[in-house]
Amino acid sequence: MSESYLKKITKIKQETNLIEDILRTYHYINPDFVHYANKMRECCQHLVIQPNSDGLYRYVPAWSCGVPFCPLCFQKNKPKHEATFYSAHDCLMQRQETKSCRFIELILTIEACQAKNIKQVVKNLAEGFARLINLKQVRDVVVSASKFLHYGITANDGWLQPHYHVILLVKAPGRRSLSVYEWQQLWKEAMRLGYDPKLYLQALGKTNHDFVNKLLYGLEAVHPKDIQGNAYSFAQLLNHSKNIQKYRHYLLMKEVISNIKRDYQGTVNDDRGNLSLRYDAAKRLYLPVK
Repeated sequence: MSESYLKKITKIKQETNLIEDILRTYHYINPDFVHYANKMRECCQHLVIQPNSDGLYRYVPAWSCGVPFCPLCFQKNKPKHEATFYSAHDCLMQRQETKSCRFIELILTIEACQAKNIKQVVKNLAEGFARLINLKQVRDVVVSASKFLHYGITANDGWLQPHYHVILLVKAPGRRSLSVYEWQQLWKEAMRLGYDPKLYLQALGKTNHDFVNKLLYGLEAVHPKDIQGNAYSFAQLLNHSKNIQKYRHYLLMKEVISNIKRDYQGTVNDDRGNLSLRYDAAKRLYLPVK
């Protein structure tokens, strides 16, 4: 069994405790925050040992809370997403129309907004991206797309920086390709902005690991390091972002994902036997259940 995994999930449990403290501190913003905090306290409180498909053993969280932006819930579901994305990469690369394609990443931004307006702003973002992906200039070069909503938290003033991380499979550079400036102007047009938005573009590595790691990064809408020092802004985000769609696939990726048959078993029983561990909040460690 992996001790490195145990150390990793212990660190994530500590990060989750930070969010729990934030929810209790700002309970006056939303009465549900106390309920969320109580659920997060029990999140992945027990780890049970189960075999992998390769016969090796690993620790598996027995139960997760489902609270939005919970780092432990993300970690618990990560193997399922990872298996899906590796399968998706293989399916994409086996298609005849993708033989000479390459992956790129776009980061599409707009100006910051107050947390109380986040639902309307994200709705505008989604509508703008739908217009972007349907532009002829984009359809001529893009064969697959996955977009992930991220929230930048850079100050503790209740303002947020929503933006999209987009993974695109594009036709080979030898054909017609789009420059950073062209992408910027297309995004400006699609969003109907009166200013030039910031946009970042980079090519991904050629391995399936590069592809999968970028998609996994995209799934984590808020990173724990952004929460530290910005507790009030995070609390406002949690209060106003309920039921917002965090990611979506388009074109060939949408077809591939819908056709993948997952054989990953992500649910485990809460078996608190001699091989299970329980998190000790005082010692901030997972210890054997006696």
